[in-house]
Amino acid sequence: MEQNRLGAVFAELGSLVAEGVIGGYAIVGAVGAIFYTEAIRTFDLDVAVSLPQTSARAILSLAPVYEHLRARGFLPEAEHVRIHGVPVQFLAGDPPLWRDALATARTFDYEGVEVRVASPEHLILMALEAPSPRRRERAALLFESGTVDNAWLRALASRFGIRLPETWNV
Repeated sequence: MEQNRLGAVFAELGSLVAEGVIGGYAIVGAVGAIFYTEAIRTFDLDVAVSLPQTSARAILSLAPVYEHLRARGFLPEAEHVRIHGVPVQFLAGDPPLWRDALATARTFDYEGVEVRVASPEHLILMALEAPSPRRRERAALLFESGTVDNAWLRALASRFGIRLPETWNV
């Protein structure tokens, strides 16, 4: 993914928040990890979003996000929307871990554009919840990056019932 394209995508995400299409967002997955550690090869940009609820019983739907982006000329492709050439996958941030990641996301400046990124501790736990070898490697890379608050990682893992690898000595 070209860096200048990512900046344009991050600006679009900010517009989605400003226009009330989404309540908030956090970059997660491999692109989220690169804010804390070395670059990781990835196909797409994963974005956890909170959606404005229209009623207490509303079913979460990404349809308004897709409709808004389609009106701006960004078309869906399978589970992605291609925004400025970057395949972006929107994920409803409803599970408790994801809600917490959205609430505590860190703000970075990316080429003059503000971007919200899940903490390395949340990214580790998200990767451990989806136990594929690639995600476990990403979790270990983040853990070894020197950006992790071990006490907070332990507390989050305990709160969300996620088991940390014993070899990490957290």
